[in-house]
Amino acid sequence: MQLAVAESVVSFGMHQVSAWICEEQELLGSIRINTDNIRDEIGRMRAFLMVIDEREDMHPQIREWAKQVREIAYDAEAVMDKFMLRFADERSDRNCGCLGRIYVSVKNLRCRHQFASEIQDLQCRLKTISEGHQRYRDICSAVSQRTSSSAVADGTWYDSRGDALLLEEADVVGIKKPKKQLVEWLCSSYSNGLRVISVVGTGGSGKTTLVRKVYDDAVVKMHFHCHVWMTVSHSFKLEELLRKMIRRLVGEINQPLPQGLDAMDADEMKEFIYQFLQRRRKAFFGGSCPTYLEDIAAIVLKKCEGLPLAIVVIGSLLATKNNSIEQWNKFDRSLGDELEGDHLRRMTKLLSLSYYNLPHHLKPCFLYFSIFPENFRIYKTKLIRLWVAEGFVHPKEGKTMEEVAEDYVKELLDRSLIQVAETTNYGRPIRVRVHDLLRMIILTKSKEQNFLTIGSGGDTRWPNKSRRVAIHRSIGNTEDIKGCDQLRSLLVLDSVHALSKRNLSKLLCAGSSPLKVLELKGALSDKIPDYVFRLHLLKYLGLKNTMVKTIPNSIAKLRNLETLDLRCTKVTELPIEILKLRRLRHLLVYSNKQHRSYRPFEDVQSFKAPYKIGRLSALQNLSDIEATQAGEDTSIVREIGKLTEMRSLGIKKLRQEDGKDLCSSLGKLINLRSLYVASTAEDEIIDMQYPAYPTPPLETIELRGRLRELPEWLPALHGLTRLYLRWSRMKHDPLNSLQNLPYLMEFELYHAYEGERLCFRASGFQRLKKLWLLSLNRLRLVIVEKGSMPLLQELYMSGCKSVEEVPFGIQHLGSLQCMDFSDMAEGFVTKIQSQREGGDKWNLKSMRKWM
Repeated sequence: MQLAVAESVVSFGMHQVSAWICEEQELLGSIRINTDNIRDEIGRMRAFLMVIDEREDMHPQIREWAKQVREIAYDAEAVMDKFMLRFADERSDRNCGCLGRIYVSVKNLRCRHQFASEIQDLQCRLKTISEGHQRYRDICSAVSQRTSSSAVADGTWYDSRGDALLLEEADVVGIKKPKKQLVEWLCSSYSNGLRVISVVGTGGSGKTTLVRKVYDDAVVKMHFHCHVWMTVSHSFKLEELLRKMIRRLVGEINQPLPQGLDAMDADEMKEFIYQFLQRRRKAFFGGSCPTYLEDIAAIVLKKCEGLPLAIVVIGSLLATKNNSIEQWNKFDRSLGDELEGDHLRRMTKLLSLSYYNLPHHLKPCFLYFSIFPENFRIYKTKLIRLWVAEGFVHPKEGKTMEEVAEDYVKELLDRSLIQVAETTNYGRPIRVRVHDLLRMIILTKSKEQNFLTIGSGGDTRWPNKSRRVAIHRSIGNTEDIKGCDQLRSLLVLDSVHALSKRNLSKLLCAGSSPLKVLELKGALSDKIPDYVFRLHLLKYLGLKNTMVKTIPNSIAKLRNLETLDLRCTKVTELPIEILKLRRLRHLLVYSNKQHRSYRPFEDVQSFKAPYKIGRLSALQNLSDIEATQAGEDTSIVREIGKLTEMRSLGIKKLRQEDGKDLCSSLGKLINLRSLYVASTAEDEIIDMQYPAYPTPPLETIELRGRLRELPEWLPALHGLTRLYLRWSRMKHDPLNSLQNLPYLMEFELYHAYEGERLCFRASGFQRLKKLWLLSLNRLRLVIVEKGSMPLLQELYMSGCKSVEEVPFGIQHLGSLQCMDFSDMAEGFVTKIQSQREGGDKWNLKSMRKWM
């Protein structure tokens, strides 16, 4: 287990060290470093670790060697960070006078000498490790030679997936439904010519058990003239596999083996097989669960989350507890420790198989899920920003770091190592989580690798060196906090128990920490502590849900900052010094987007920014900036056109006369995916009847303010999936212009239409899944023609007090699952109740929920 992450740590850390030395060599002055030798040593260690990284069980000496390598990697990064922190301001000091430069040189001489000493110490340690490389390589070779022969003989570990073949169907939990589905697919695919059906999932999720039960099913056997069971390992020889298949095929019908089988090559055996085919567990043992154990059993079962292997193994262990509720409760509390014991070691190894096979760059990303509490559902966008700030994401030509990280998330999902916790209507993941049992496994690995320290009140165990700290519960005694001089990340994940200034200062070592990630969600009062602005390497600063009111001028010191999260704070203005943060990619200052439509028009958070905001050319996410502030020779909306990397943009307090400049700027934002625009007041017109060319690839639009008519370029947005028109007060029916948007899935009208009739035409809105008609006070009739909105699942109507009937033609909505009517006219409520009591007048068989 030690090696699994060690390579990725060295790969990341040591690569950073050697690259950094080359980049910063001009600052080292008289310090002479043989960078080629260091790079060679690092390369040899990386190569060695990559070879042995795929092995689950290691010789103790190699495990200890990996631990030492990991510590060198950590310490090398610490040396680098210490130097960067000490000389972060040296470039600015060069601008002072002659005497000032002499003073700075003398002041830094001692620090340079100390740095040189530490580099020499690092070189000595690297040399010592390298001298042991040969004997460790010999040990690894010996282990490799005897692995296949001795692993089973000495009883240490074998691939237990084959044990699934010994399970009776009665021993397996939750297999009936997927088995039935697979049997149906197999029987239908046989007649349709389909030959391959894949069953995928994490290690231990019951794939082998399920497929074997399908294979043995009598109905399946009746549909196939011939069938054999084959097991294929990761490394196999094709000739041996084909030869084994032939033996089983002919053995099934009691025929002799073909002559010369051992001499056949692969092509000959394939031809023989082709011609041949052409011719022809429950958790409780011995009874049901006692009634008094049902509650705790349900809790334990929930932690298994449907993994058959976990249910069977944990069930067998519970059977040894003599049905004692005290022992069962104790087992539940210590399940994580039990996973480290002999009883469940086989299961944890099976569940770890997918982890060991991960590419090296994904291992720290997967381990990062150990930071979050049990059952925590993290927003994918936030996870991606954290990964980028941590340095886990490697640049790729033609893609932003965020796009590369998005690929990382997809690969972890495809490997079933993480799960989708929430999606959009068009299937895109919004939040993700990790299975509880996998979380316990990566918690163990994180502890082994000193990857993470979890602060959980008085139970916190502080290691000698903490690299990442996640606060799950308030920390008690500050005297217990130690080893934070190399802290890279601090995340407060329990906003209920605010982190005291004293504890925060202790964790950050009064500003000397090489911190890169600082997440203080809900944990601050009205002021950011001064020492936060001495964290010169900081890349991520999260202050969401805090009471912070102002951002001081000292924000300019955080020149490496990439994410500044000020959502749901009291901040309304940013200082001009923010323009010095040229690496800033995400500037977030807005209230909760989900509740925008239900708030008074003016009650939406935004901020004033320096009018030269276009200097922050790396910005990808900017929300919500006020458009009213203008300089002598430029305006905010014109400056926005310089932010060509922008993906998501929110603008508030837009004046009617700014519309032309805004449309011109939008035409320059070739990467823009999401746009939010709000006018200065409820009666102010949003005038966007100007070309926006080329049209940006927008997927989401929210327009909040009065519209005389829709922007002429809006119906041409063929990639648009979500459209929210709020406070628009349009006189003309907007549906005719929008009905042919091919991918529109969410559509909302809120105070947006002042007509009496809305008609959803046949063949219109073919992908729409959610529809909101809210506070349309003059609306009297809604018509749904046959063929319109065939995929609509949810319909919400509220505040439409002139409507007295459900939408005419609602019976045509064959996919409708939920209807919600609220704050409607009294006559509407009375009529719909009587109609429902009379039966399903609208023939909505798909309906699941009425409100």
